[in-house]
Amino acid sequence: MDVLAGGPAVVEVADLAGVGDRWPAFAPAARARGVVALLAVALVPRDRPVGAVTLYVRDGGALPPDATVLATALALPAAMALHAARRVAGLDQAVTSRDLIGQAKGVLMQRDHIGPDEAFGRLVAASQHTNLKLVDVARWLVDDAARR
Repeated sequence: MDVLAGGPAVVEVADLAGVGDRWPAFAPAARARGVVALLAVALVPRDRPVGAVTLYVRDGGALPPDATVLATALALPAAMALHAARRVAGLDQAVTSRDLIGQAKGVLMQRDHIGPDEAFGRLVAASQHTNLKLVDVARWLVDDAARR
């Protein structure tokens, strides 16, 4: 869709039947499913939209006159909610990674009788040597220790 590809922030199409050249795959597929019109508003930030609020109108319907105003009003809160959800997911992943790295450090400390700094240094060195992410090295070490 144009709003996600650096096009205009708002795309309103009152009749999908007339835009086959613009969207040769999308327009016929949408029409086949009964969609006759659409309105798409990019979620902020404008230079890198993360999605769009998109309204589809089915056969026999039309976009209401205030549809652009309403969809635009929904775009900012929707973008904020999406950003918050992604941030929470990232924080969850960070906590899980931190715990896994801590477990791997513990395995090395117990197995090799070394301190936490040296254990972490070994994990980092293994990550660099194998070209794997630190958390993947930690996961491998913890899984290997659990199998023994």
